[in-house]
Amino acid sequence: MAVIEDLLVWLLASYGAVALLLPLATKWLNTPEESSYRPLIHYQILLFNSELYLEGVVRRLSMASSVRGVPICISFVDYGSTDDTLRMMKVFERETLFLIQPELTAQQPVVIDLRRI
Repeated sequence: MAVIEDLLVWLLASYGAVALLLPLATKWLNTPEESSYRPLIHYQILLFNSELYLEGVVRRLSMASSVRGVPICISFVDYGSTDDTLRMMKVFERETLFLIQPELTAQQPVVIDLRRI
């Protein structure tokens, strides 16, 4: 009986080691040269008094970008907001790293319209 328990412990330990080392190995195998050629997705967010939804949308896009490993850029287009949308937009532009120049993208932007909400 002790042999079966020892075998089970070794199998679980091996499985745990592989589960820990596999993500590390895939990170090490992804060289910086390969990651620089990933396509950049440009999101364009249309705003009009959208302070209630803006932060959630930006956080969701950021989370999806980090989970998928795809770099993004976000640009804002405001249509005359009278609430705190402009102030929030400026904070995101100042503090967020993925808000890079949209000129670097070769594709059409993905438009997210928050004006109708």
